[in-house]
Amino acid sequence: LGNLAKLARDRAERARPAQEKALEPFWADLALDYRNNQQFLDQRITQVAALGDSVVPMLLEKLQPAQGGETARNLAGNCRRVIEKLDPSSFVDALVELVNGKSETARQEAIRLLGFANTPASIQVLCDLVERTAEEDRRLVLRSLRLLKAAAAGPKVVGLLGSSDRQVREDVLNYLVVARPASVVDTVIQ
Repeated sequence: LGNLAKLARDRAERARPAQEKALEPFWADLALDYRNNQQFLDQRITQVAALGDSVVPMLLEKLQPAQGGETARNLAGNCRRVIEKLDPSSFVDALVELVNGKSETARQEAIRLLGFANTPASIQVLCDLVERTAEEDRRLVLRSLRLLKAAAAGPKVVGLLGSSDRQVREDVLNYLVVARPASVVDTVIQ
């Protein structure tokens, strides 16, 4: 067991050239703006997802662009769309690292992906993020909790009904309607 981590790293390094070759024809397309190329990109995203879980490490790397800019954000967003199709619950630990990292783009994309990872660990991370995020990130957390129908987050989320931000209040209400956390009914009524 002591050598397991080293064996996994060695295996990943040996597989990397094949992953790079498989993804090479897709990078330029995945850098396009999804809003303007949705139909085309949906096809390309499906093709990349068909490559399987072996390409996930490369896609995760693209969630944290080395340099900013619209192209890098487009690439990160489209890589997230591919990962959504590949069951993000298989690599929640990597998403947690991105959430806690320094890259704003990676953090936001990882929060979105946690909403597709239906595991106790992803729900716990999102519950913790409710209290320590602000503005846009908090709204992403609320959306992810809503996607997961995570009733356990109710006690942490319900306090945001008093937010001065109308969009946050709407996101809280949307979450409450979908998740139906029984533990906060009295608070909501008040």
